[in-house]
Amino acid sequence: MINFEISRINLKLLDIFKQIRITFINPPSKKTILFILGCQRSGTTMLTRIFQRDWNTKVFGEFSKLNSDDLIHGIRLNHLDDVAQKLEKINAPLIIIKSLVESQNALKILNHFHNAKVLWAFRHYRDVVNSNIQYFGIENSLKDIKAIAQDENNNWRSENISSRARKIIVKYYSEDLNPYDAATLFWYSRNQLFFDLNLNSNQNVYLSCYDDLVNSPVKKLKEIYRFIGDNFPGNRILANIQTTSVGKGKHIVLSPKIEQLCQDLYKKLETSKMKQRQLFY
Repeated sequence: MINFEISRINLKLLDIFKQIRITFINPPSKKTILFILGCQRSGTTMLTRIFQRDWNTKVFGEFSKLNSDDLIHGIRLNHLDDVAQKLEKINAPLIIIKSLVESQNALKILNHFHNAKVLWAFRHYRDVVNSNIQYFGIENSLKDIKAIAQDENNNWRSENISSRARKIIVKYYSEDLNPYDAATLFWYSRNQLFFDLNLNSNQNVYLSCYDDLVNSPVKKLKEIYRFIGDNFPGNRILANIQTTSVGKGKHIVLSPKIEQLCQDLYKKLETSKMKQRQLFY
């Protein structure tokens, strides 16, 4: 806990230093906006902390001035025109925006910003489910898929879900559904978007696997920076990457049909990742 708090303090001090530095440098000739999207609990916080250690970045988490118009939860992005105006004033050559609740709007984001790229983070569904239940609580997973099953208006969970994916959620949803099954179905709904939006064929989208990142961080980050079109800033950005969370969901008992549904999707993500890798070697 102490080391974690020290790490957060160090990042805060680094942010202050970077803000001062960025304020006094000339506007960059090239500016890239990288949106981190995907399913919650897929290692996206770790990614933002990695990018924070790059001196050339400005990182926006899920609660920032880019979400100022969301007066209820403070997590939805402002209108993209407003976001663009705020980003225009920032001199950092690489702007990172973590906005998982906008993953369903990836194409809209890419079409709005000519210099935008998307990093879609994915992680094995069992580890995501384990982390989801621990972090959000046992009842949250049912709330997540209820919004989809009932096609709730103005709920980010339900936006842009394909009719096929919604039918699958409706098929399995009930008030007494095993919360672990519910969290697994939510993982399915978020990552199925990657294919339903045809992001697998979009050259401005990069698929990043959590296990690859923690097991081979230098190799993976060099690949990510190639995708961004920038130089890897060195091993100093790798602090606090740990492998201890890999495989923590092995003990979870899931319904066989739901397990198979997500196993098939996970294999599909892995296959897309391998095809993508050919672009970087």
